[in-house]
Amino acid sequence: MKITLINLLLLVKNASDLKKEKVVCSYNRSFMVLLKCLYKEGFISYFKVVSNETNKMKIVIGLQHSHGKVLSISTLKFLSVPSHLVYLTYKELCKVSDKKIALFLSTHLGILTQTQCKKHRVGGSPLFLMS
Repeated sequence: MKITLINLLLLVKNASDLKKEKVVCSYNRSFMVLLKCLYKEGFISYFKVVSNETNKMKIVIGLQHSHGKVLSISTLKFLSVPSHLVYLTYKELCKVSDKKIALFLSTHLGILTQTQCKKHRVGGSPLFLMS
């Protein structure tokens, strides 16, 4: 997992802990793939690409709200870092069943969650888990 993706996840988690409504980061194509997964799992409420006066692209990320309160991401744990890569097969993924935690994996189909990997019957390298 690239350091830039790790920094994006830490930015979102820290903003969530500080109860911010939105956060802004620089544009990166790999960020968009990761943000789509976070949006599908319900960790963020929206994300959009905007350009400022100097034509620099930025991404505005809206954090998830519940009745006026910002929901906090309680757990963020990195499982596979550039110095230590791990791989889980489909059979190993089937043994893991925790509905409260979202496990994100890097596969040949892109970044997928654990449930999507089970649906497509693929394994992958676990990137991080969130709850």
